[in-house]
Amino acid sequence: MPKSGWTNTNMAGQLKKALSIPVAFDTDVSGAALGEHLCRAAIDVKSLFITIGTGICAG
Repeated sequence: MPKSGWTNTNMAGQLKKALSIPVAFDTDVSGAALGEHLCRAAIDVKSLFITIGTGICAG
């Protein structure tokens, strides 16, 4: 459920404008997988993280 007063807030657009850099949002699992890949800790690995919490996600 969205936070009160934040519905339809363009956070990516506001951050892009403030920081003058490209901005995107993703899941924490995909972010961790990207970090492993960029640090070369995940060479030739197809799936790094699978989490089970309120949902199931893989990065």
